[in-house]
Amino acid sequence: MDFIRIKHLQLSVFLGVYAEEQVAQRPAVADIELGLDLSQAASSDSLADTVDYDALSGAIRAKCCAPTRRYALVERLAGDIADICLAFDPRIESVRVTVGKPGAVAAADTVEVEILRRRP
Repeated sequence: MDFIRIKHLQLSVFLGVYAEEQVAQRPAVADIELGLDLSQAASSDSLADTVDYDALSGAIRAKCCAPTRRYALVERLAGDIADICLAFDPRIESVRVTVGKPGAVAAADTVEVEILRRRP
C-alpha cells in the first residue's frame, strides 16, 4: 500500500465540552494519512490517477469548519474527517487521522486523538 499524507492541516472549529469553548472557533490541527495504490499515478503523472488532496482538504474544511458545526469531542472531529476521506474517493482504502487540540490541557502543548479506519 502507498500513502498520501496531509500534515498539519489547520482547522478553526467549535470544539469542546464546556460552554465557553463553544462561543468561538478555536484552532485544531489534523494529520491525515490516506492508504491507496499510487502505482498508476506514479506511472502516468496524471492528477486523474490519484486523490486530489487540495480538493479533499477543502472538503474537510468546508464541513468541519462550518459555523453551524459543533464538536464536543476531538474523537468526533477525527471521525468526521475519516468519514469525509473515505467518501471522497473510492480508491482510498484506509485513512489514519490524528487531530490535536492545542491548549486543551494546561501543562501540555496539545492533546491528540488518532483513529484508523479501513474500507470494509
